[in-house]
Amino acid sequence: MNRIQAFGGAVALLLAAAMFGGCSGGDGFKTAKVTGQVVCQGQPVGGVAIVFTPVVEGSSTALSGKGANGNADESGRFTLSTYKMGDGAIVGKHRVSVSTEDPDKPLPGKVPPDYVVEVKAGSNDVTIELVP
Repeated sequence: MNRIQAFGGAVALLLAAAMFGGCSGGDGFKTAKVTGQVVCQGQPVGGVAIVFTPVVEGSSTALSGKGANGNADESGRFTLSTYKMGDGAIVGKHRVSVSTEDPDKPLPGKVPPDYVVEVKAGSNDVTIELVP
């Protein structure tokens, strides 16, 4: 291999790394910070798992990218992660689900049917209101 071929290969490798690096995750979707609180009738709901599942615009079943998840502390506060800790969720609309981590402690309510949250570029602070 001559020097020109080696240099060309190195340049191609650097260009590929630049194209696939940055703020997006491994599948190319951009993420935005998402924090929030889970409440039911104004009271915090702690010890629950939160999942945001991205959906394709105009479809309630088609998925668009990797889901985000997080766990609420005792005050109901959470931070979502998709590709790495605390990076948030993919920008766009998401179906939301909340489940209990403790089978002996049922949820005081549930996420309303067809509940969707839109994650926008930047920072997002959301309140997930469970209904009894």
